[in-house]
Amino acid sequence: MQALLLAALAGLWGCSVLPLQAPTVPAELLLDARFPVPVGIPPSQAAKDLFRLTPEMETYARDVLQGSAPKGDPRRGLIDALYNRSSLGLSYDDTRTRNAAEAFRDRAGNCLSLVAMTAAFAKRLGMPVIFQQVDVDESYTRRGGLYIVSGHVNLVLARAAVSTLSGLTRRQQDHADLTVDFLPGASLGTQRTRPLAEHSLVAMYLNNRAAELLSEGQGNEAYWWARAAVTEDPAFAGAFNTLGVIYLRSGMAPEAERVLLHVLRAQPENTAALNNMVRTLQALGREEQARVYASRLAALQPQAPFAEFDQGRLAMGRGDYQQARQHFAAELRRQPLQHEVHFWLALAHWHLGELRRSQHHLDKAKDNSPTVATQQRYSAKLQRLRDIRVH
Repeated sequence: MQALLLAALAGLWGCSVLPLQAPTVPAELLLDARFPVPVGIPPSQAAKDLFRLTPEMETYARDVLQGSAPKGDPRRGLIDALYNRSSLGLSYDDTRTRNAAEAFRDRAGNCLSLVAMTAAFAKRLGMPVIFQQVDVDESYTRRGGLYIVSGHVNLVLARAAVSTLSGLTRRQQDHADLTVDFLPGASLGTQRTRPLAEHSLVAMYLNNRAAELLSEGQGNEAYWWARAAVTEDPAFAGAFNTLGVIYLRSGMAPEAERVLLHVLRAQPENTAALNNMVRTLQALGREEQARVYASRLAALQPQAPFAEFDQGRLAMGRGDYQQARQHFAAELRRQPLQHEVHFWLALAHWHLGELRRSQHHLDKAKDNSPTVATQQRYSAKLQRLRDIRVH
């Protein structure tokens, strides 16, 4: 299956680029007549339900969060519940992007899902919330024949606002803003962030679901989620890029080109859109134009994602473990949090008899694993490796 580069949100979220300057979605970019409306909860309703609390969550907020909050700063009760394994017991899991209720039910989610759940409780408790886009190095995953570039979001529980005699508000000065972040291994002190509007976060959620559905082969359903994302936030380039990939995978290359041009006019250095434009023009048989975009892409991204990793896998197949080790290490210099690469580097070290280094990278693979299931698999491999070292 031909791989396409798809910008999505954290656990999937897209690139650190300026937003599109578009107050509305150009009507010609939407193709409702080509995609039958699916059954089930419409994405527009799902957007409204992103922060909705279930009765169980209402009870938890009242009996646990309010009851355990220390006097003077009720935010601490929520933060203790989020990070204390004996309380909510949350796990980082990127299987799918959940809304607040689903994340609470499963006690798991990717960073966007857990941010949504935290915001839902904070709103219920009257805490001011600030969403943040976090500038992180591009990280890629491969799912269903797609390359997905991931970004990151978190939130701030702001200092409480209090009334003044003039009727305005100010923040209390005795408590600092508290950042809540769920990315494994995140270093809050070095993060560069920018405020993110709530409707943009909602659009990212919708776009995530579109990308996930597309990776599962559900292109028709993916269209309606991507459509809802661009409608929710017409300035969010990632959702338009997803829409373009949906069109291309549905055999609508001219329509994909139109959408991708919409992105590239505003963001000529958007590597996801450039990659998809190359594929689109190739599908249209316009090789010369494709080479122009490919040249622009190569200047911005000299090496394709996973190129070193794939070379490492080939070297492993030949039994050349030293060469494989070099390729995997090179890929990690580009993607230091990529769990799959850490695992294969651990395997190369193991074949070379470097058990201590192998254990180190298995630890890294587990720590950066996007799902509970893979965390458990890596833990089992780690235990077997420790047993080998003991004996």
